[in-house]
Amino acid sequence: MSSPATEVRKSVQQLLFKGARYCFQNRKNELDNIPLTQRAFGLCYQAIGEEYEAFMCFKDCAINDHKGQFYLAWCFEHGYGIQHDKVRALILYTLAAAFGLAEAATALRNAQSTWCIKFGGQLTVG
Repeated sequence: MSSPATEVRKSVQQLLFKGARYCFQNRKNELDNIPLTQRAFGLCYQAIGEEYEAFMCFKDCAINDHKGQFYLAWCFEHGYGIQHDKVRALILYTLAAAFGLAEAATALRNAQSTWCIKFGGQLTVG
């Protein structure tokens, strides 16, 4: 059971997000294909516990946004809004790290040491 303060914070987050979503929907054509907007909405959905909606926002922005690739990889790694998929997580972390995203390089290094087993010169996701 969560504390009253946690419940109040979550209620405030939900109200703020609903207001932001209303503003977004009224300017949808202007903001729809901007990766930063999609990423921000993904983080808002994540903050209020809407896993699938967060995943979909990260998926939309991952096409043109390296941070979006990082967040999408995190979703695959943790099974957040989608089924666990370590291979996709590794691929997306690798893409984001290749474009200089430090968080992705760290996550990739951690994932490789945790998930991959050296087997006959090949890496196998275990």
